[in-house]
Amino acid sequence: IPRGVPRNFLRLDQKWTDFGSLLRVRDQESQQSCIGESLATIVDIQRIESYRHLGDQKGAEAQVKPASAAMLHAMALEIESIEFGQPASEIYSLRSGLKGFYNAGVCSEATWAARPLQANGATFDSISVDATKEARSVTLGAYYRVRSFINDFHAALVEAGALFVSAELHGGWRMPEAGVIGSCPDKHGSGDPSGGHAFVIVGYDR
Repeated sequence: IPRGVPRNFLRLDQKWTDFGSLLRVRDQESQQSCIGESLATIVDIQRIESYRHLGDQKGAEAQVKPASAAMLHAMALEIESIEFGQPASEIYSLRSGLKGFYNAGVCSEATWAARPLQANGATFDSISVDATKEARSVTLGAYYRVRSFINDFHAALVEAGALFVSAELHGGWRMPEAGVIGSCPDKHGSGDPSGGHAFVIVGYDR
């Protein structure tokens, strides 16, 4: 842990208390939109932090509107479709989410709210002119890849406040105990993999 940083730095409960009503835990429900939901959370955190660093809590409350996970998801699907040469129904990497965000930006959730997938499960509604114009004001800046080492995660959290990550799921995800995901039975990572998931790391408590 970096010098001067307490072991419970950025505990999740304190993080949410500090952000107050500006940030909420997102729920993808039954849709496979975890990349859009988690990337939208990262956008919200970074925008809130930019005002907080200036000591402008009122500015954050007035200017930061929840980012549209639906738009980020749709743009990532577009990237997948272009790269694979056919309509995509799933997103396979964080890179597609970041590339879609880089190319299109993101509008607010109020402009492009979450909508059910179409019957074929492939696409969201088409992007509107209003969403396109608004998205130009919130675009991707610099970002860095973090190695999968706990000390690198600690350092990144101190500097950026949140991490956009993905992981292979296993049985422990399905039956968490007291809100804690159990460890994989096989230390080599082959314990009943059941797909991948994107999420946000905002802190640690041990």
